[in-house]
Amino acid sequence: MLLKGVKHMPGQQRNLISLELLHDEGWLYQAASDKKTLRVMREVKTVMVAEKSSAHQYKLMGSVVEGCQCNDGGVLSEG
Repeated sequence: MLLKGVKHMPGQQRNLISLELLHDEGWLYQAASDKKTLRVMREVKTVMVAEKSSAHQYKLMGSVVEGCQCNDGGVLSEG
């Protein structure tokens, strides 16, 4: 899985990508009713799960997605 448009923040351990950009690339996302977790899906399969932080960003949970090693600690921005 390759995400396009990920922004690197110098001095930070995490990268940012917007939900709008994911949507434009054909990814679907759905927030839980409590809006504390977010699922990112490709077709009908959930490929990423994120938890909302106090900074109103979603931090990816886990490091293995679709059987591949992925970098831990990515962050999805709400806007």
